[in-house]
Amino acid sequence: MATVYDIKFTAAALSILDKFGVPATITVRGAGGFDPSTGEVTSTETVTEVSKVSPPIKYQPNDIDGSTIIQEDFKVYVAGSDVTTMAKGSEMLINGVKVMIVVANPVYSGTNIALWVCQCRHGNSGG
Repeated sequence: MATVYDIKFTAAALSILDKFGVPATITVRGAGGFDPSTGEVTSTETVTEVSKVSPPIKYQPNDIDGSTIIQEDFKVYVAGSDVTTMAKGSEMLINGVKVMIVVANPVYSGTNIALWVCQCRHGNSGG
């Protein structure tokens, strides 16, 4: 059950995204399955227009380890109310630039996802 702090945190996070955020399109790629009738592997894809994501935020030098987080990686925050699921290897289009989501971690407020913290990378090297 959400507490008064959960309500305040979520409202503050959304207010910051509303003030400083930029629109984006997120394409979440789901796990596929094998279709025996066609002999092909299928996949799911969900495209979501997001009203606001945070501007890209560089990682601090001490966070960069050269393998999990590389120098070109950056963070983007996405409102949990805009996207209910994220997956490694999904794509985000921000200001016309396509980036890969390397890791997407939910930040919970009570039992609800208030924010997603997405580690993003340019190009197709989804980690």
